[in-house]
Amino acid sequence: MNKYYKDLLNMMNKNEKEIDRLLIINYTNALGDMKKILKDYIIRYSDLSYSEWLQYNRLKSLEMQINNVLNDLYKINNKDINNHAFKTYEQNYFSLFYELESTYKLNLSFSMLNTDYVKKAIEYPVDGLKLSERLYSKHLHDLKIKTKACLIDNMINDRGYKVVAKKLSEISNADYKQSLRIAITEGNRLRSLARQDSYEEADKLGIGLKKKWLSTLDGKTRCLHRALDGQIKDIDKEFEVSGYTALQPRLFGVASMDVHCRCDTINVVEGINSTVRIDNETKKVIAYKNYNEWFKNRVQAKQTKIKKSYL
Repeated sequence: MNKYYKDLLNMMNKNEKEIDRLLIINYTNALGDMKKILKDYIIRYSDLSYSEWLQYNRLKSLEMQINNVLNDLYKINNKDINNHAFKTYEQNYFSLFYELESTYKLNLSFSMLNTDYVKKAIEYPVDGLKLSERLYSKHLHDLKIKTKACLIDNMINDRGYKVVAKKLSEISNADYKQSLRIAITEGNRLRSLARQDSYEEADKLGIGLKKKWLSTLDGKTRCLHRALDGQIKDIDKEFEVSGYTALQPRLFGVASMDVHCRCDTINVVEGINSTVRIDNETKKVIAYKNYNEWFKNRVQAKQTKIKKSYL
């Protein structure tokens, strides 16, 4: 495991901590808003029976206000999860070229990201559902049902604000954990796609690459993934084990092989073609201190030039 791969792993860990931090903020704010609305209703209508809550549409009004909070929560969750997935793809795609340029003193003419392509990859259906559909059609719907049941139970049994507020906190915490799992799963799926896309781009540039499966060898690793450890394949070939095939980890298309997978692939450079396409604009090879410095000079600078050419 070289320094460049270790740097990439550190960036992935930071990304996961950042999306976790953002989701905690989102759920904390939403829970605070829901508790405030609930407390106000209980104080104002504490003398009403459950039948009167229904008769005067108080329950429906309360439910609508709570649902508005949940809708806003999922809108910002969706934005944050999409940004996390995009950033994960971006870093995994460009990190290969950072490694190749730094190791072999090259200035490669690699392709910039196609933003539309990455967005489509993020929304690519998994188990028949797009990311937005999983978030809104399934998980938000379930959250609203659980929240409504909590409110009705409180009105029928007159449990009081503290009890229902605690139950809302439990429901919110469970949903936060679920959203975090989705964010990490999506990030890892985009990570695998980016690795494959960067390998294919490097191959087009004339870099003789192969890919090597790297398993996390501990008690949690699937037996079949242990068996894949060290397997080397051509860039366009699939890894194979017990009838399962995939171009990269987490791309088998089978939940039992993909979910919570911590495997990865690393590149194996076999040679650099003498006709390798060099970036003719930069000419000079500069030694960069880290990925961020390289990205600023080799990617952002190019993106700025491309934007200016369209103005």
